[in-house]
Formats: sequence, C-alpha cells, structure tokens
Amino acid sequence: MISVKRYKEEHINDTKEELVAERKRLLEYIEEYERRYIFGNEKDNHAYKPSKYAIYKTHHLYLSAICELLFERT
Repeated sequence: MISVKRYKEEHINDTKEELVAERKRLLEYIEEYERRYIFGNEKDNHAYKPSKYAIYKTHHLYLSAICELLFERT
C-alpha cells in the first residue's frame, strides 16, 4: 500500500469521471469488507501483511483524498 499523499498525487490529474470511478471502486471494497467481516460471519486473518483490516482502514483515507479532489473540480 502507498501513502495517502502519494495516492492523491497519483490521481491529481484524473478527470471527474475517473475520480468517480475510483470512488466507486473504493466504496465497493469497503462495503464488501463490512458485509463479510463486520456484519458477516467471516474472520479476518491478520497473519497477512497488510491485513484486510489495514487495507479497509486505508481505503477510507484514500476515499477522503478522492473526495477532496472531486470537490476541487466542482
């Protein structure tokens, strides 16, 4: 995983359509994680690095960065 700063830099020149598509991709991952591990019966195996939980948390930060870029374009 990359830092939030680098992630934002990688998307700084994206079009609004690309930003919306990326936001959708992030939300799909977040919703799938919640469905399976928070509200479902599956257990997250924290043996993997980074863990699915760490990725879940980072995707929220990425989502914030994408939303900031979208707000700047509107």
